[in-house]
Amino acid sequence: MNISRGKGRKIVLFLDNTLVHIVDEATNLTNVELRYFSPNLTSILQPLDACIIRSLKALSRKFEILSILDNINDSLHASDLVRKLS
Repeated sequence: MNISRGKGRKIVLFLDNTLVHIVDEATNLTNVELRYFSPNLTSILQPLDACIIRSLKALSRKFEILSILDNINDSLHASDLVRKLS
């Protein structure tokens, strides 16, 4: 299902020049335009990736803990809590 096509949205996807990111010309991307970074740009952008990934993991862990706390409020048994935390 192509969500963007139905709403007339256009998407630009930025990729580095890694071989795994090469897209076959026969691929039918109607609302997606691929743009490749310059070859020397990856080394500059990778530290930014690390910060984004770290932030995403921290946010994910926060929501996981909040979900566990909500379950505690819903009278979850202590044995179930220990199993969820491990």
